Amino acid sequence: MAVTDLKLKNDAKSVIEWLVIPLITAISQADVIAFKFIPGYSFEIVSVAAYARTVAGAVTLRAKISGVTAMLADITPTTGNIVAGTLAAALGARRGSKTDSIDANFTTDGSGVLTNGFLVIAFRPVPLNGDIWSE
Repeated sequence: MAVTDLKLKNDAKSVIEWLVIPLITAISQADVIAFKFIPGYSFEIVSVAAYARTVAGAVTLRAKISGVTAMLADITPTTGNIVAGTLAAALGARRGSKTDSIDANFTTDGSGVLTNGFLVIAFRPVPLNGDIWSE
């Protein structure tokens, strides 16, 4: 019997895909798209985290779906720490269609830079078994 998306549980770890995005920042940038990826299927962002070896000045990071934020608040990375982001409460803000993109954006102030910075976005296909879905 073939395995289909709807037979996989929506909390199965085997369905999660990871985007590990290296970030090269410049100072005085506002909401710059550092990376854009189109999965090619309907998806849901399930977690976002950031890491930087060093941070100078003010830097904020965010994940968006086709230009619309999927997060409750931006991530402010700190030197040498993994900082987890808080996703938007509304399910619709965390889900995208097969034509939507997953975007990694950053903002820096006049002295804001990351050294060895990364944004990690985990996402999964939808719908899966247990999902409420309408397209």
